[in-house]
Formats: sequence, C-alpha cells, structure tokens
Amino acid sequence: MRDGTLELTATSGKMSGGDLVTADRYGAFELTLDWKVQAGGNSGVLYLARNLPETKQVYETGLEMQVLDDAGHPDGKIPSHHAGALYDITIPPTGISHPAGQWNHARLLVEPGRIRQWLNGTPTADTSYGDEAWRQRVAASKFAKMPFFGTFGDGVIALQDHGEPVAFRNIKIRRIGPSAKAG
Repeated sequence: MRDGTLELTATSGKMSGGDLVTADRYGAFELTLDWKVQAGGNSGVLYLARNLPETKQVYETGLEMQVLDDAGHPDGKIPSHHAGALYDITIPPTGISHPAGQWNHARLLVEPGRIRQWLNGTPTADTSYGDEAWRQRVAASKFAKMPFFGTFGDGVIALQDHGEPVAFRNIKIRRIGPSAKAG
C-alpha cells in the first residue's frame, strides 16, 4: 500500500498464487475500481471464485475481467484477452483501454443470471450466467476442461498476481438485491 494505492511490484512474470482475495463471498454485487499496469503488464479482477482443494488457483473457478497492456503484452493480440474482456468469453470493443502507466476505470455488475462489465465507461461484456448459453460459451473457451469454472452463484473477489507490476485504487464494492447482507 502506498498513498491509497495497492501495488504489486513483482516483475518475474510468473503467477505466484499471491492473489489478494476477499474474506467474504459475494453473489449479486457492483464493484468499481481503477487499475493501471506498466508496459507489457497483465493482471485481472476475478470474481464468483472459490478456493477449492481440487484447484490450484482461483482462476480455475472464477470469472475474470482482464487487466492488460493491450499494446505491449502478447495477450493483446487475442481479442477475447483484451483489457476489459470477460477473459476468453467476450470480446470488448477495441481502443477503450488507456495506455500502460495510465489509470483505467472498471465497473462490474453481477446479478442473478447476468454479468455486465464496463471499462472507461464503455460496455465490454453483457452475458447471461448459469444457463445453457453460458455453458456453451464456457465449452468454447480455454476453461472447457476446468469443471468448476463459472459454476458458482457467489464467491470471492480476487486481484490477480500475474507476476507483473499492477496497481489498484478506489476499490468500492456494494452488495445488491436479496444478498445485500454479509454472508
């Protein structure tokens, strides 16, 4: 922590499993935050995730809003891996993320049966969740062989340690609907 900003300063490029994970689970919620990466940086905001004995990382269970330097990271060449994407599930509009070293503003809105994401005010994902259409999207993604991916109605929220410099600030989470009470 420095001046109200959470910073990961690692430069190994190797995921250490040191994700910063909430103590509580969240179902229906709204999350807003600002993020920035350095040149070539990669991270993510994971949600509806669980730490299970059968899995090694929370990304094996939870959805991810991609945090990325689109211009400088190899994943920037894959449309469903661009900044703001529901990682490997949706393709966000091009050119909406700010360059490396500049702040971006993200918003996630998770409601029963629906996932929406925005980056810098632009919608990047709006998809059903938990239905047959969702299962088909997962089956067509890199998560097809991860049996627990995208199957939970609630879970932890994690800021991903991808082994590359990333910073987060102005993190705000609000429970919505019937699940507004802490669990």
